[in-house]
Amino acid sequence: MMISTRGRYALRVMIDLAEQQTGDFVPLKEIAQRQHLSEKYLESIVKALVKDGLLEGVRGKGGGYRMKKPPEECTVGSILRLTEVGLAPVACLEDDPVACPRAGECRTLPMWRKLHGMLNDFFDGVTIADLMQKPRSEA
Repeated sequence: MMISTRGRYALRVMIDLAEQQTGDFVPLKEIAQRQHLSEKYLESIVKALVKDGLLEGVRGKGGGYRMKKPPEECTVGSILRLTEVGLAPVACLEDDPVACPRAGECRTLPMWRKLHGMLNDFFDGVTIADLMQKPRSEA
């Protein structure tokens, strides 16, 4: 499984906004500069985050974005499910799977289901607040 740049950048935007929380709206241009990312590319990402209710956006002078929920309530899983095609390790476990004629006899399906559950549980157990912590050096 590979997380796309869209998913990784969405996480970076959310961490950046969480670190800038003052109640004010943060211009996308500032986020893009701090994160060394394309403002144009970030526009589509924040649009999805606003639509899903994770961010609040205001246009015009003094506008920008801010978080609608505390960082402790924003899970990596919810953000990745929004930005990725899916977190399913195989096509038959996607949100709208095509019916597989072999599902009833598939010897690997239980393994894929278990992995899918582990991935979702892991990502749902990590919040933006967790990611705000500075990484400790591995000893």
